[in-house]
Amino acid sequence: MDEEDFSSNEDYHKNAINAANQQHFNDVMQFSNQPNYYQAQQLISDPNYNFRLLMTSNKTAFLEGVYFFQQLSLFKSEIKPIGQVSVNGFIRQLKYAPGIDVVLKSSTQDMTDSLVYEFLVGQCINSFSEYFPFFSYTYAVCKYKDESWWARMAKMPRGQITNEPLAAYVDILNSSDLTKLIYTGCANNKISCLLTQYIPMVGDLSDYAMKYCVGNVFQPQNFYILHHITYLFHMIYQMLHSFKDYFTHYDLHTGNIGLVSVPDNKAVAVHYYQGGNHFLSYKTTIIPVIIDYGRSFVNCSKFDSANILKTVCSMDSNRSGPCAYSCGNNTGYSLSTPYDEATSSFKEPGPNNHFINYTKKNNSHDLRCLTHFASKIDLSQMTNHPLVQLIQRITPSPTPFGFPEMASNPPLVNNLDDVVSELKRIILDTQKFSSAFDNMDVYGNLYINVDLKGPFAFN
Repeated sequence: MDEEDFSSNEDYHKNAINAANQQHFNDVMQFSNQPNYYQAQQLISDPNYNFRLLMTSNKTAFLEGVYFFQQLSLFKSEIKPIGQVSVNGFIRQLKYAPGIDVVLKSSTQDMTDSLVYEFLVGQCINSFSEYFPFFSYTYAVCKYKDESWWARMAKMPRGQITNEPLAAYVDILNSSDLTKLIYTGCANNKISCLLTQYIPMVGDLSDYAMKYCVGNVFQPQNFYILHHITYLFHMIYQMLHSFKDYFTHYDLHTGNIGLVSVPDNKAVAVHYYQGGNHFLSYKTTIIPVIIDYGRSFVNCSKFDSANILKTVCSMDSNRSGPCAYSCGNNTGYSLSTPYDEATSSFKEPGPNNHFINYTKKNNSHDLRCLTHFASKIDLSQMTNHPLVQLIQRITPSPTPFGFPEMASNPPLVNNLDDVVSELKRIILDTQKFSSAFDNMDVYGNLYINVDLKGPFAFN
């Protein structure tokens, strides 16, 4: 269907919207008589419920209560464009009965990162989020009913709420058959979409630092803010270090670190344990959340990126399927590494594709977030700060978009082992390190086991 034909489908759209609204009314009436609905009402009566949900390690009971957000007819007729339209896609904020915030993430073109792949990665991330609250939860993968519905969603005016039901626009994809799901994703990459956790972000890591700049030059009188940013980097890199055998983000820049403010102008006290022994604590007024997993390597009990990419590359022996051409290069896997069926192996990536390898971990690549921060924020007046000195010791890469995997070579900072060790050392060096947040009232205490021996706790 061509874009110029979309206006002729107005009756088609209106009829579908009216039918979905009636189904919504009927299903909400039924849902409102169940205990789950009352529990959901109790949840959203807390004005900080989105923060509370982020800080909940076991979300199973909550998700069961709302049918894992799979019942599209329970989404209210309320769609709000949020965030900026990026090269890869656009975001909409939804309301699920009785009013729970959910995000719909959509693509902009066929060649953008596969949202089906991001959904599969997200299933591992969901299990990882039991141990650290710095991930976004993925609920479901969807597909627009056709391109006219995608276009209608894409063209919604920013800043306005559209009173139309989600059920008219999309269908939930069945994820039980992996091969079929991947095939459907490749054939419909532009009109695929994700339902994910709503994260009440106040900006990203660069946005936060820019508040303390003139132009983009970080000002020396805000020295203590770099202390806080050091905490934020430690939260991110300690988590990545704990999952270094199971996860590499491969697109970790400051824009993919969303920041969430602790409610009530208070702080969260973060406490780290290993082998049952406490080794580090600090306070923070911000919780960082890693987002966008469309290029990530992941390995968990549910999925292995290498097996997913083998399916993408070789599901059709005659190379005629939507995924098979150049390993999905035109259908959401543009930076994937070629697969050689004869040797059952993937080629090693180089600087031309920024050392990105969906199929293999890389314990150096995600240092990119630190160097990207230094490229966005002029730190020339802050060279006496230990965080800046750490960044200066990162071995340069031939591409600004990531690193080849590098072994430790002190005093250089080459990998997750190095950066976590250095960040911990900086924070523990109390003579150089103090925080304006140390005396703030505490909203809650966050307890993290970095050896993954148990889920995080927040109280």
